[in-house]
Amino acid sequence: MSLRLNNPPQTQHPLNFPTISMNPPPGYVAPQEPQEPWTMRDSITIAGIGAFFWLVGKIPKREPKPPFFVYRNYPKDQQTDFRSKNPVPPASVAREAREGIKLRSSVSPSKRGGTSVGIARARQLAGRKNLSLNTIKRMRSFFARHEVDKKAKGFRRGEKGYPSKGLQAWKLWGGDSGKKWAKKF
Repeated sequence: MSLRLNNPPQTQHPLNFPTISMNPPPGYVAPQEPQEPWTMRDSITIAGIGAFFWLVGKIPKREPKPPFFVYRNYPKDQQTDFRSKNPVPPASVAREAREGIKLRSSVSPSKRGGTSVGIARARQLAGRKNLSLNTIKRMRSFFARHEVDKKAKGFRRGEKGYPSKGLQAWKLWGGDSGKKWAKKF
């Protein structure tokens, strides 16, 4: 392929570059790459791919498995699959969370219990906001870890040190009602 310099066009490049023509000379034919012949192996491969997609379309769909978490304490006809829904905490859980917020604000800062996560959870529960299943799972693990706080001093009214930090945290997470509710999932 030969490159030829053309006469400068009417509108010249600002830096006075010459223009280059990339057109092949007249009568020029580009060489063709030799192609391999179509083989039986190619035919079998194409047929196999087509057969695979045809079969995939013919395979019957299996019945979906039953949901792995349902409200277990309800009759079978009232059980609900909560994978697509975010449940709302009941009023008793909201009441305990509000109680926890009040208890925490009634004591001096040095005697306050609960973490920022616990306070956020209490606000969600008190506002009866929809909770994700992961949140409910975290509630269950909180109650499992902090069951021992119920044995400490100051957990019950009239005991020395009431309200203990453990009681405040327990209430912030929904208290006994919250534990009972979270266990259903």
